[in-house]
Amino acid sequence: MMIELRDISKEQAKQEVHDLLIINSKPIDHLGIANKLRLDLKLVASACNDLIEDKLIEFTWELHREILC
Repeated sequence: MMIELRDISKEQAKQEVHDLLIINSKPIDHLGIANKLRLDLKLVASACNDLIEDKLIEFTWELHREILC
């Protein structure tokens, strides 16, 4: 199954990622965000990094450990 990725600006991606994380009750990884929003994984990673730098979201090692296990 092929998913068509949406082509949006980085600023729009940041807003959509932020909104998704606010309404999501569980931590979600970059791939999960990219799939839900139908965005390029690199764009999602870049948007997340900006949101972390802006202190609007925070990285959790718990999620990182869950992904590795």
